[in-house]
Order: sequence, then C-alpha cells, then structure tokens
Amino acid sequence: MEWFIYRCRSNWEFRAQAELQSLQMTTLLPVEKVFIKGKQHKRPQAKLLPIWDGYICAGGSSINWPELCRLFSDPSKALSGPLKMDGVAHPIGPSLVNEIRSRSWIQLAPFKMGDRVRVHEGPFGGHLGTLVELTDSKAQIIIDMLGKSVPAEFNPATLEKVE
Repeated sequence: MEWFIYRCRSNWEFRAQAELQSLQMTTLLPVEKVFIKGKQHKRPQAKLLPIWDGYICAGGSSINWPELCRLFSDPSKALSGPLKMDGVAHPIGPSLVNEIRSRSWIQLAPFKMGDRVRVHEGPFGGHLGTLVELTDSKAQIIIDMLGKSVPAEFNPATLEKVE
C-alpha cells in the first residue's frame, strides 16, 4: 500500500478525510483532544483538533488517480493536491506511516452507523447508546432510558466505541 501526504484547506481536514474515504482510501488524521471553554457553557467542552493544520495522510492499494485529480481540481472540495518535492508526489515510507500509527493520537471516525458507544462526559456520562448519525462535529446516538429510546447529540470526542 502506498501512502502520500495530501494538502487541504486549513480547518477542512475532516472534510478531506471524508473525500479520501469516499474513494476507498485509508486515512490517518492525527488529532488531539482539547477542552475549550465557550461563552455558552460553564464547563469546558471537548473538541478534536487536527495536529497537522492543512495536511492529511492517506493510502490505498489501488489509488484511483483520475478520480483523485478530479477532487483536486474542484474548488468546492477540501483537497488541493499531494505534497510534492521538486514537482513530484513521493510516497512516504512504511517507517513514517508506522510512526504516525504508533503515536497516542486518535484516528478520527472510528465509528460506523449502528456501533454501540459509551458517553464519557456530561449528564449522560457512562450511558451506552447506538450511533445513528455522524458528522465532523456531532454524533447522534439513541440511548435507552427507562425503557424508552431517547435521541441525543454529542461531540464525537466524548464517545468511545464499545466492543
């Protein structure tokens, strides 16, 4: 599998990840969990922020370059092209890919629809639910409370997949 580093718009790393995954590519988007105190909240809220502003690592065993190039040329998309040296995109070595994977960074979007998840923070902390919707900034889950199915929205950073 060849891995490349791709440039994307700043603060659009999560969209770039979704675009690459739509082409059946595996992505590594190192993020860090930070707590931000907003004006509306008394307690700091957890948020995932990419460590590499404007870059994402992705690979695939059979990269569809024509389709990928169409993404690069579409100004409404997040991706702008592979990282190049001397005008040529070079794959990164397996040792660098393994180093990225070995870090204690979170690989974003470890969930898929229907997964069982546990809430870690807030009034629903400790509750289990089933994931029904996932975007960059929110995850909607169905929690069983007192025999009723209750929909609730959370920041994906506050959830953990239950095996």
